[in-house]
Amino acid sequence: MISLQEKYPLLTIENVKYWYYETNPPWSGIDIANHVGCPADTVYNFMEINNLPRRMISDANHKRFICPQKYQKFMKQRTSRDFKKQQSTLSLNAWSDNRKSKKMLQGIKNAVHFRLSVYQKLVLVLLLQKGPLFLTNLIKLTGLDKKTLDHRLRHLTKRDLLSRVKKVNANTENTNKLHYKYSITEQGIHTLPDQLKDPSYNYRMLIQQIRSYNHKNSDIPRTLTPHLGKNQKFLLKVLNNINSAFLVEIRALLSIDKKAIDNSLRLLCNRGFLSRKKEENQQYLNRIQYKYYITEKGRNQLLI
Repeated sequence: MISLQEKYPLLTIENVKYWYYETNPPWSGIDIANHVGCPADTVYNFMEINNLPRRMISDANHKRFICPQKYQKFMKQRTSRDFKKQQSTLSLNAWSDNRKSKKMLQGIKNAVHFRLSVYQKLVLVLLLQKGPLFLTNLIKLTGLDKKTLDHRLRHLTKRDLLSRVKKVNANTENTNKLHYKYSITEQGIHTLPDQLKDPSYNYRMLIQQIRSYNHKNSDIPRTLTPHLGKNQKFLLKVLNNINSAFLVEIRALLSIDKKAIDNSLRLLCNRGFLSRKKEENQQYLNRIQYKYYITEKGRNQLLI
């Protein structure tokens, strides 16, 4: 009977040690099997017999992505139509199973529960240090936008991190009207990181962090070039050439998905690169439509 050593002469302890542990990027068991000319199970059995430890799955995945060829192959497989179809089928089957769906929902709730944005951290820290506060007090302390803070307060209340009670606010013009007074709950204190629970923590650091990202409230000029997607750049170039166009005209000019065009136009308008006005479209009788114009900011963006 032919032994393993005779059948696969390259499969030695020294070779496997070198290929598996010392090469850069490191070889996997499948790579060794392909080189030796044997099944992958043979390599793994050989490693187990000779007490050669295998990598953890997480470590194996990390090392696999170091190799460009393997990463490209992986990405090609992940973006293929068959893989997406298989994933959608698996997810539908998982959500249709009551036990699995409950576990997944619980996992999502747990993940969301412990995630806090900078705004939410600021609100919780202020209520922990200063005690119960009205919205007007929070605006004075932070100098931030009322709409933004109100949105965060409602979101935190839904998550049971804050509680609120209607009380008379003497600091407002309308003292007859009841206003919500917010206070932090035990769950809210538990959710905060230990560093922020310290009474000596300066909450102004969080305000500074918010302002560094919020360019409307920041005194620091924005030096970075704002990122534009491929469709957004293309739309800017088209409108720069024709100056203005109705939505139907833009859709006729471009061979892009309608939804993608609508999303790109909305984002460009929000960022000030385009403006839009309701005007009568002569092609359609008595039909008022949005007409899009490129702004000076949009033209300057094309020059960058």
